[in-house]
Amino acid sequence: MISSRTLLPLLFALSGVAACGDDDGPSPDPDASLGDMSPADAGPGDASDDAGPEGVPGAGGFVVNQLLITPEGFSAFAAFAESLGAADAVDPSASVELPFSTLLSPGPTGRSFLASSGTSPEVFRYDVALDGTVTEAGPVSFAGRGVAITQIPPKVVAVSSTKAYYLDSEGLRGFVFDPTDLVITGEFSLEAIGPVSAANPEVVLSVQTFLRERDLLIMVILRDIDEGSAEQLARVLRIDVETDAVSVIEDARCGYLGEAVLAANGDLYLASGPFNGGSVGARPDAAGPSGILRIRAGESVFDPGFFVTHESLTGTPVSGGLVKGPGDTAFVVAYDESVAPLGATQDEINGTPAWRTYAITIGGDTIAPGTVEPGIPLRSGATSPLVVGEGSYDAVAAADFTSSTIYRYDLPGGPEAGLSLPGFALGLVGLTEH
Repeated sequence: MISSRTLLPLLFALSGVAACGDDDGPSPDPDASLGDMSPADAGPGDASDDAGPEGVPGAGGFVVNQLLITPEGFSAFAAFAESLGAADAVDPSASVELPFSTLLSPGPTGRSFLASSGTSPEVFRYDVALDGTVTEAGPVSFAGRGVAITQIPPKVVAVSSTKAYYLDSEGLRGFVFDPTDLVITGEFSLEAIGPVSAANPEVVLSVQTFLRERDLLIMVILRDIDEGSAEQLARVLRIDVETDAVSVIEDARCGYLGEAVLAANGDLYLASGPFNGGSVGARPDAAGPSGILRIRAGESVFDPGFFVTHESLTGTPVSGGLVKGPGDTAFVVAYDESVAPLGATQDEINGTPAWRTYAITIGGDTIAPGTVEPGIPLRSGATSPLVVGEGSYDAVAAADFTSSTIYRYDLPGGPEAGLSLPGFALGLVGLTEH
């Protein structure tokens, strides 16, 4: 099994993963940069030569943040799909090759996306024309601002066509840049996240973000990947997108948060990810209980009267996650020890296809125990909630992450299997017709 020391830092950044294990997997190229792998230089995946209406969506469609895993190492791509149905596929000839640790996020327009690399402190923008042509713009570089190169990509969030954030979790600094002109326009401190302790020296910001009026909310995890431990505390970073003022809200009732769902009434439900559940199974002394908290609509603090453990929903503490379904239906996952006994490490537990999916109902002051969802097969304990517009998706990965299937969860009849692809879908960006 591939070690979390090389694969799971990206998944941790994506969905709040606590990881442990030996460094026995391949390593990414530390010298790679987005500019080195631009469409003009990407070889077989050269989008500027091969991408067209047959390969890249000309009207609508999706960009998949695809990570391929082979015995030789890792490869990352921006892959394109017209739709995410079971009969659809990505066209490798139209994909844009990226450095290993690259995360994609929506750009300043509905026909663009941003790429943030953990191998070089820079952000590129890719524009997708209606005829399918992909054009690279940039980069905007933060090297001159003292940003260190790390394996985990800094968080990038565009809040308008002229304002985006580049959040350096290692240096605890935030930068404002214009995603259209690709110039830096401001800087602010993220030290409110700290203090970072020697026990959990690394800060990771979840990929899921929520913009509520003028507050940008991002879940925060402090952890030590070498020790397989994480701080037993729920934290959410709050940035005022008008003033760039920063604050942090905390709650000690559960372990770190990694996934969240917005209810129909505007309440935000935030949950420990399934990797927290895997940590509970492997090292219960080093992980807080998996649970769900709430921030009510119009408020900016955790609701002190609401807390639900995943164990109360699934019958086992080795559980976690929260994926949006139709209406106020949501889904969590839990390890089934009748399928396979718990492994000795978090890697083994989360990598074993013995996790069941449970349907629950949010939106009220409590959550009743869940029911097993028959539409999702036994899976590994690695969830990747992907929300695009009104659609809610999750990439269900094989145990070795060499293939995955994107399920759609918000359909009235229950989750349905959709696009299958090699590797793992780290993220998803929707393209509009304009």
